[in-house]
Amino acid sequence: MKFNLDKEFARKLAVMIDSRLIWYKHYYLWCDEIIEISDNPPSWILDISIEKNRGSALNILYEYIHSEPFEHYIGNKFDDLYIGCLYLKYCRREISWATFLNDAGVYSDGTEMVKFSCEYFYHLLNRYEDSGFSMALENVQHLEVKKEFYREIEEINQYYNVFLPYYEKYLKSKGVI
Repeated sequence: MKFNLDKEFARKLAVMIDSRLIWYKHYYLWCDEIIEISDNPPSWILDISIEKNRGSALNILYEYIHSEPFEHYIGNKFDDLYIGCLYLKYCRREISWATFLNDAGVYSDGTEMVKFSCEYFYHLLNRYEDSGFSMALENVQHLEVKKEFYREIEEINQYYNVFLPYYEKYLKSKGVI
């Protein structure tokens, strides 16, 4: 997948980093490849190519995203992608269903731009907890969330799948796998 290294892409990359779906082990070698094949790589690529700290990487991205020329973003598009990132983390078994619901509730409460309010996620969490963390209910709920956020999950998964081989290559270069 070829990326247009514009502000919209940088915003999606920021969402993936902010949600902790990816981190420097995913983007280091990707940045190196961009730098190698580009005559004039974007400065934000150069800057994050050496940044391990999540907060600092996000600052670099947001500085670029909010630089001139200023662009208007529809907030909930990116906020819904954040929920898609959390869902992928759940599918990858990085977080539990209860953690997904809680984190989605906290995030949607903080932004108020997600297509469903925090109450949606908290209601699902309360039902899940009250069921004694029933696997049957978890399956029903996760299919419901998948249906409601299908486009966002698919979109962010396409981006994630691009970074996954770089992550694996990074781990191999360090002798981890």
